[in-house]
Amino acid sequence: VIDCALAQAPEARYPDAAAMLADIERIAADRGGTGRRVPRTALAAAAALALLALGAFWFGTRPPSFSAPAPSLAGTTAAALPPATEQPGDADTAAEAEARFAAFEEQLANDRLTRQPGDNAAESLYAAWQQAPSDPRVTDGLERLLERLAIHVDSYTRQGADGEVKDAFARARALAVGTGNGAGDAWRRFKAHVAEALEQRLATAIGDWNRAGAETAAALMRELDLPHPELQDVVARIDALPRRGDALRDPGGPELRFVQPGAPALAVMRDEVTRGEYARFVRATGRSDGPCPNSSGFSLFDRRSWRDPGFEQDATHPVVCVSWTDAHDYAAWLSARTGHAYRLPTLAEWRQLLPQVAARAAGWEGTRAVGSASSGAHGVRDVAGNVAEWLADGSGATRLAAGRSWRDDGGIAIDWSAAQEADRGYDDVGFRLVREYGAHERGLQTAAN
Repeated sequence: VIDCALAQAPEARYPDAAAMLADIERIAADRGGTGRRVPRTALAAAAALALLALGAFWFGTRPPSFSAPAPSLAGTTAAALPPATEQPGDADTAAEAEARFAAFEEQLANDRLTRQPGDNAAESLYAAWQQAPSDPRVTDGLERLLERLAIHVDSYTRQGADGEVKDAFARARALAVGTGNGAGDAWRRFKAHVAEALEQRLATAIGDWNRAGAETAAALMRELDLPHPELQDVVARIDALPRRGDALRDPGGPELRFVQPGAPALAVMRDEVTRGEYARFVRATGRSDGPCPNSSGFSLFDRRSWRDPGFEQDATHPVVCVSWTDAHDYAAWLSARTGHAYRLPTLAEWRQLLPQVAARAAGWEGTRAVGSASSGAHGVRDVAGNVAEWLADGSGATRLAAGRSWRDDGGIAIDWSAAQEADRGYDDVGFRLVREYGAHERGLQTAAN
């Protein structure tokens, strides 16, 4: 029984005094045969001594292991915990208790709660309880300690420091149960506080379409045995969230790939805007063709445009000879048409899409059909080949374009970017758009059509 009580692995220990008492009774019955039964009070005393040793081991040597989920405290009662050990009139015991209470107050005031071996409020309060278990300062101290520890848990939860959350929870549980307060108000409030903090983190992750973050928060709640009133609904919402690279599509919109959770979450067009797609925009808006001088500079009789960029194209090729202003206005038109927010990506967003290897569709004359270059991250195609792309960055007369084009060879870095004139087109620059997902539309409707 003692070996089990002091086992190093938490899963090998008794979960509570009731389980230990049952084992002691079984052993006594096996040894006693038909003889006199051992009094239950004696058995309880033995269990109490073993649990006291267990408590000293738990607090005095190492933090609890988290190799298994924290057990539920449901059904734990003060009656199942060690009885009072104080001896009235024992001056040494009273003096020791006072010293422990004084140490507890100093450690609590200086925020040394549980983590400093031999010099923390949890150990001091536990030691004070051993000397004076019926002293009301134990319950009061536990309440104040857990209130302070809850503030730390809030910070750990926001930071995603799950190991710290689990450590704080386990130490708080050990102290509450060890001092006979496993069913008390202080522990219940602490547990509810941790549950509320994790529920908020879970809700934020779902709202940001952060599937990995939501799954982590839900798993932590299960591990700590924290009830959630709508767990099945939450699991369904998590399962509906897209993963990076998942296909999404608005009715009447382009094919997208989900690339970034957050506020807002982002998806990006799998391919650059094609000639065929841009032609629909021109027909719908009556937009005139902008200037697209050729690279030689001799453009007096060379009137290039997106319709005739100087090389052969069809409707599946990326549109070129469109200015940054053209691309910006195309995004506004597509947003109005679909009822959703489309825009040009920033340089930082665009760089997330780059492939790990150089693009193949670069270094020849003219464009090729979209999808001809190597795929980038998350299944996005042609990010570093075929044509460079307009970006949102810049201001006034100049805007950034980034990436390799059909005109470039291996001497150009795939993440090249440079400022270009915003009001003219280039025969090797096109564009793609990102789609923002706002808070009002985050939910089950994100599945691809």
